[in-house]
Amino acid sequence: MVRKRSEPVFETDETPEQLRSRSDARRERLQSEEELMMLSEALVSLGDGTLQKLDLGDSVLSAIFGAKRVAPGGARNRALRLVRASLRDLDVGLLREVLEDQHGVSIEPAKLRKRDRPR
Repeated sequence: MVRKRSEPVFETDETPEQLRSRSDARRERLQSEEELMMLSEALVSLGDGTLQKLDLGDSVLSAIFGAKRVAPGGARNRALRLVRASLRDLDVGLLREVLEDQHGVSIEPAKLRKRDRPR
């Protein structure tokens, strides 16, 4: 006589956020950083008058104006990193909508790197 194995039933009180894997968290973090990177590049390319109309904080504006003064290269990448860091405290979705609707700046999602593409 062969017994069938019954599958164990796991009951958990954990929410789906708590059951999220480290890989999923990493992917989400990378995606949000890429969005912040594109947004910071778009903000640095805008004119001074447009930036003043956006009602960004003083720290964000000073980081953007500092990045505008830096020549392309490694130093510019560090300046853009400072802009990204200052943008983390803002509502990025709202800022993105304002840029697209009122100022015509479209921020396209970055292409996924080969290792991050779905298989």
